[in-house]
Amino acid sequence: MHKLSLVNISSDRSTRLVRLLRFKALLVSSAFFFGCQSAADLQLHSSFQWQTEIYAGLPVAMALPQLIASTDTVRVYIEGDGRAWITPTQPSLDPTPRHSFMLQLAQSDPVTTVYLGRPCQYQKNSACKVPLWTSDRFSQAVLNSLHGALDRIKTELKNNYFELIGYSGGGAVALLLAAQREDVLQVQTIAGNLNPAAWVARHSLTPLTNSLEPTDYASPLAAIPQRHFYGAKDKNIPPSSYQDYWLHLAVKPKCSQQVIIALADHEEGWLEAWSQWRDRSLDCN
Repeated sequence: MHKLSLVNISSDRSTRLVRLLRFKALLVSSAFFFGCQSAADLQLHSSFQWQTEIYAGLPVAMALPQLIASTDTVRVYIEGDGRAWITPTQPSLDPTPRHSFMLQLAQSDPVTTVYLGRPCQYQKNSACKVPLWTSDRFSQAVLNSLHGALDRIKTELKNNYFELIGYSGGGAVALLLAAQREDVLQVQTIAGNLNPAAWVARHSLTPLTNSLEPTDYASPLAAIPQRHFYGAKDKNIPPSSYQDYWLHLAVKPKCSQQVIIALADHEEGWLEAWSQWRDRSLDCN
């Protein structure tokens, strides 16, 4: 069942909170953690620790809680596409995001959370080729590495289930992972690119030739409760993107809710809105 919610967050409050929580550069470069000279400096709370491992041949970085509390479900925040392109025609050699509000969301969440970077963000190896964050960004090879990371999280934190939170292209990743696993209870996305083919057509971009489409997994996704947030001011992935996703699903989800945040765009306006919405039960009645 499809539900649409409209939300307006105070402009002044949102601006103050964004300024308050904006990341400050660490005194020590993130290369200390990852060995990647172009990685963004991200502030990590003392209750979290960085871990980078190779899964299915690709390096995946994640921030895990230092103290392991017994929990049945872990909330995983999946990063967006990062710096995939330098210009509209020139791909980046390093997809590490310069800033990550998803890391801030993960660290400010009171439940047990993990921040999960995309393959080859923060650290690269010889298998990290440009297509992995351009044409192949939603490929099975990418998903296999993230499946390995999720399995490792279960080993470390002893949880049985996940809730996946995906930002931008991480939204498509969250849905694809959920469709291929049996331990995902719920998916929420923020400015999620849920139908990459429609997004490419909307912006007249180069097709993502080796990437998978969440809409091709309509049947398994139909059983996954999902809530998708969009910024009313987002020109990259506007609220109408949700309709692209919904209309292309051969089988409609039993529980799917769209929420539009009036003052948010693709990157700004999410901190306060997310704190108000993250723990609400999905309204699918």
